Amino acid sequence: GLSDATKPPIRIGLFGPRGTGKTEAAITYAKAMNLPFKRIEMNQYAQGDPALFLKELGATIRANPYHVVLFDEFEKASIAVQNALLALLDSGFFNVQESGNVVREEKATVKVDARKAVFMLASNAGDDFIRQAFLEASGSQAALSAKTAEENNAAIQKALKSSLTPSMLEQHLMSQGLSGPILDRLQAVLPVFPATAFEFRNVVNLHASRIIDEANKELKDSKISLQFLNQADFVNLVASKFYYPGITNRAALRILQDTLRDQITEAKLAHANEAWNGEFSADLVKVAKQIEEQACDLSLTPKGSKIGFQYGNQK
Repeated sequence: GLSDATKPPIRIGLFGPRGTGKTEAAITYAKAMNLPFKRIEMNQYAQGDPALFLKELGATIRANPYHVVLFDEFEKASIAVQNALLALLDSGFFNVQESGNVVREEKATVKVDARKAVFMLASNAGDDFIRQAFLEASGSQAALSAKTAEENNAAIQKALKSSLTPSMLEQHLMSQGLSGPILDRLQAVLPVFPATAFEFRNVVNLHASRIIDEANKELKDSKISLQFLNQADFVNLVASKFYYPGITNRAALRILQDTLRDQITEAKLAHANEAWNGEFSADLVKVAKQIEEQACDLSLTPKGSKIGFQYGNQK
């Protein structure tokens, strides 16, 4: 549709439990649009002066007016800072106080045009509400009777569309004390759910590829290009063994750091003094053992959850 040229073109709120990928979504959007990304942690302004907040934002926008800016945990900022954010979303402009003449100690006011920036607001507010809706959808008859991860994902997404609409979420957020005026200025208030089994496999695969890319950057001077020969088998093992409804993307990254990254380091050390073509295969037996050990870690596995979540009556 047509956007209001007097306001920033995109103003979106992302709400969901910690570790579900709100920041990742903003970063991914910025990369896809080839735009610079800036994350502002709003909890640092819990007792803050709006002038300091606007100074940080002003430096970002003036460096590049097309920034994607994520205001993380915006509800934790002071009321004064939230009011400054509200005015920004409303008008697309804000003023920054700059140091003036040293002798006179005057400060100059600079008007900053933020109408070309993309603003995303992220919050953990409503996390229990969103998580509960996801768990109920995951436990629906259609989801449990699905034969494949794809069917399970489709059933959960269909259930969520009716069980938790953006308007329902917005009403819940306002009942929890979030600023109604700020929510009203957003073009969309979107719930960010934990990953389905299908999505979790994609998350694991993405993180695994990134770890390989990082390892290759470290190996560039050695002229060795690391090739992950059994990546698909590794991803399937991790996704099938460690998934449970409600697991976070952050937990997936921790799993990979404790399994794949360690094995890559061992492989690099083992081939340090010889010619190596860079072909690497993860020890899946060792990975499976590490997964079983980590299954007892309550920081990753909620009490009562089942490791190795399956569909229907599959074993």
